[in-house]
Amino acid sequence: KDIVSMLRYLEENKVTGTQSTGNFPLKAVREISSQFVDPPAMEERIGNHVYKVRSESEVRPLFFRHMLAASGGLISGGLGRRWKLTALGEQFLAGEPAWQVWFLSAAWWKQTNWIIVSQYDFEDNYFPYWASGTVLETFLSLSPGEEQAFESLGDRIVKDLGLASSREDEESTRRFLRNIVKYMVIVPLIEFKIIEPVYRGEKEPPFIFPELVEVKITATGREILEATQLAL
Repeated sequence: KDIVSMLRYLEENKVTGTQSTGNFPLKAVREISSQFVDPPAMEERIGNHVYKVRSESEVRPLFFRHMLAASGGLISGGLGRRWKLTALGEQFLAGEPAWQVWFLSAAWWKQTNWIIVSQYDFEDNYFPYWASGTVLETFLSLSPGEEQAFESLGDRIVKDLGLASSREDEESTRRFLRNIVKYMVIVPLIEFKIIEPVYRGEKEPPFIFPELVEVKITATGREILEATQLAL
C-alpha cells in the first residue's frame, strides 16, 4: 500500500530529485510519508531538543520504498530530474495486490543492492552478488512461527556469507557483523512482514534503544519467499 501511495503521488505531482543526491525534496518526503499505512515521524523530541527531518535518507521507511521502486524499474529520475513512473510502474499500479507483493519481493532479492539500506559499510563497500540467494535459502530452512534467537541467526548468516571485519576485538567484530545483517537482511524483511521481530527495551528515557532478540518467519512470509525463489 505504501508503494502504491508513493507511485500515485509521483503520478499526480511534479517531484524533482535534489541536486545533491537525487532524493525526493522535503515537501514530497512529508506528503508521501503522511499517506503511509504507518506514517513515520518527521520530528523527534529528545529532552528539550526537537530534531526535524532534513532529508529523505533520514526517513528510512520512505527511503527503503523509494530505492526498492527505483531498483525494480517502477520509477525513473535522479539528480535534478523529475521522478516519474515507467511503463512498468503503470503496469504495477494496475496489478493485483498479491502480484504486487511478489514483484516487490523479487525486486528486493534479485535486483536491489542491499548496501543502500545498511547503516554500516562493508570492507571496500562490496556485497557479493550471490549473497541474496544464500540468505533466501537460510530463511526457507526456518519453520513458520518458530522463534529464532537473533544472535545465533545473525552469526549463521555472517558465516554463510563469509563476512569479515578488520576490527581486532572479537566480540566487537561479532556485534558489528550482526548489525550489518540486522539492517541489510532483517529490517527489510520486517518491512515486508515476512518476519516478525521480538524486541527488548523501549525508546524512552533514559533512551535505551530496543534490542532485537528474536525473529520468526510468518506463514505468509514463507509463501512469499517460496514464490520469490522461483524468480531467482
